[in-house]
Amino acid sequence: MTMKETLQILSVLRMAYPGYYAKLSESDAVSMAKLWSRMFADDLYQEVDAAVQILICSESEFPPNIGQVKKQIASMKTDTDSAISAWNQVKSAMKFTNCVQNFNALPELSRRVVGSPNQLKEWALMDPAQINTIVQSNFLKSYKEIEGNFRAQEALPASTQNLIELIRKGMTLADGKKDELETKAEPGAVRQLAGA
Repeated sequence: MTMKETLQILSVLRMAYPGYYAKLSESDAVSMAKLWSRMFADDLYQEVDAAVQILICSESEFPPNIGQVKKQIASMKTDTDSAISAWNQVKSAMKFTNCVQNFNALPELSRRVVGSPNQLKEWALMDPAQINTIVQSNFLKSYKEIEGNFRAQEALPASTQNLIELIRKGMTLADGKKDELETKAEPGAVRQLAGA
């Protein structure tokens, strides 16, 4: 989403929650616009707009925050890798042979839950009754827990995901590198948002 689109979204929120934005200073409006633009840089305007409209209709007396909008966008998208379909894929992959190939063929979220190709091999050697009860139950529970974290990370802008990956690898950004996503807002639009 561009800065111009971000300002359109924030303008809609200002109209829906006039009391909240009435005392917003121009500098706070600039900061808010930059933050929203950065957080939604990888999202489509139409998705953010639809999510905001849904949240406005929720009868909350406060405007939605970034996390609520991200969560609403995620809930609007169809989830093709549901826990049950993921379990069925994992169950099909449980074979004593080709466990590495079968593991690598699973969707990323399922691989995170399973953990390793050796786990598939161990499950393949278990009694089918245990597979269909204990292992399935544990898989579904773990899947739902990991899915929340996985979806939350997917909702982050690509630049933030890259930064997290660098941190995991023990690396840092080069000193002096400017934030490429930070953009300047149009002064007139920001004044409008601030109610000036």
